[in-house]
Amino acid sequence: MIKKLSLTLNSNDYRVVASREAEQRLYAYYGLEIKDYYIKLKNADVKIRVTEVGKGDPIVLVPGNTGDAFPLIPLIAKLRGKRIIAINRPGGGLSEGMNHRNVDFRKLAIETIETVMDFFKIDISPLMGH
Repeated sequence: MIKKLSLTLNSNDYRVVASREAEQRLYAYYGLEIKDYYIKLKNADVKIRVTEVGKGDPIVLVPGNTGDAFPLIPLIAKLRGKRIIAINRPGGGLSEGMNHRNVDFRKLAIETIETVMDFFKIDISPLMGH
């Protein structure tokens, strides 16, 4: 089990509001409709934000770097006809944060992907990441 280390965002904080609005403008620029979900990981006491874009066969998107999915919006726009399940990893993309110094990254990565696939009832899917 992963220890409780979550850091919750204040949805009214001007920085959170500005981030959300900027991201929404970017999705709108590419003509993409989105739906956000906040999903609690099975063992880690943290909620992650997952953004669903489009319809069709699913592709689970796992961003690298800071864990934000928004830099991949131009790529997502090229994947019309697919259902993109974009994970915003803990600490990125308006997901709750955590102290990453005390985390087994391999276990967290597996738990994150399993939790998301179970939530969306996806048995098999390509994974896309960077």
